[in-house]
Amino acid sequence: MSEMRQEIGKTENRKTNGYIAIIGIYSLFVVFSLVIFGTFFAEYAVVFEQQAYLFLTIGSLLIISVFFVRPVRVRMVVLINVRQAIKPKNILISSILFLLLAFAFETLILIDPFANLMTKSAIKYNFTTYYPLIWILASTTIGPIWEEVFFRGMLIRGLSEKFPTWVGVLLSGVGFVLLHPIFPLLAIVYTIFYTFIFLYTRSLLLVIAIHICWNVFQVIYNFI
Repeated sequence: MSEMRQEIGKTENRKTNGYIAIIGIYSLFVVFSLVIFGTFFAEYAVVFEQQAYLFLTIGSLLIISVFFVRPVRVRMVVLINVRQAIKPKNILISSILFLLLAFAFETLILIDPFANLMTKSAIKYNFTTYYPLIWILASTTIGPIWEEVFFRGMLIRGLSEKFPTWVGVLLSGVGFVLLHPIFPLLAIVYTIFYTFIFLYTRSLLLVIAIHICWNVFQVIYNFI
């Protein structure tokens, strides 16, 4: 009996190590893509359009791959957790946090010494920023989905199979902030916001929905 348990334990350990390796491959792909396509080195004047094509490319490949990589697919199906996503309490808490962020996000950008000056000026003088259609499409569809699947689903929940949860939270947070260099302080608040919803509700579906709603709100708010 003890030998059987040891063998089962070894098998589970191999599966976990295999999944961690898969996460590592995904991470290398994301980092490589970000660097190669110039998100970190682009001029701010064109960063939105570049990010749009980058997000659509990375996001589409990542989401499609989920259906073909069984260890990822199995875990993501579990993490969707529709039951938790539709719980009134979880929706209420997420909505309250959403409203708080909606009231505070402009202030967070304006007080951020590292925020992009053009973004600050648009807020201060109520300018309308005319984003490319491809950017609007990417930021309200593929973008939020792949970000949550990767940063929350893989890094936070996936790495927690091998390491303490804080390791995944930290790596996810750093990566998410680097992905949003135009307003780093707000990006930090974003990652806290989405990570809390994910860990509290245990539903990837709900945090994806909230992320999409937030990006849609940002697009609409820009034109008000």
